[in-house]
Amino acid sequence: GPGRATRTFQQTLNDLSRGGRDYPPVEIDGAMGNRTLTAYSALEKHRGRVKACELTLKLIDGYQTTYYATLAKNPANASFLVGWLDHRVGNVPAERCSEVVQ
Repeated sequence: GPGRATRTFQQTLNDLSRGGRDYPPVEIDGAMGNRTLTAYSALEKHRGRVKACELTLKLIDGYQTTYYATLAKNPANASFLVGWLDHRVGNVPAERCSEVVQ
């Protein structure tokens, strides 16, 4: 749900902050608040809008791949892995980042 997606986004922001050198880390609480949005704005300032978007998508895709692969270790979920990877990982092409409104 949205809480999981927000926690993944927050973790991504923290990982892209270069250990807090570019901007302060955010609490991974699943709430899309001012601190999370401010951190993403800081990422955009450091990397540029398009590159911030591309890096965020790449890291989120990596987290999703790991998450689904871990879930698929449970025999009850094993048959879902191909569909999860096919439909959920990489479902936002990096080319869309260049469409970011200035």
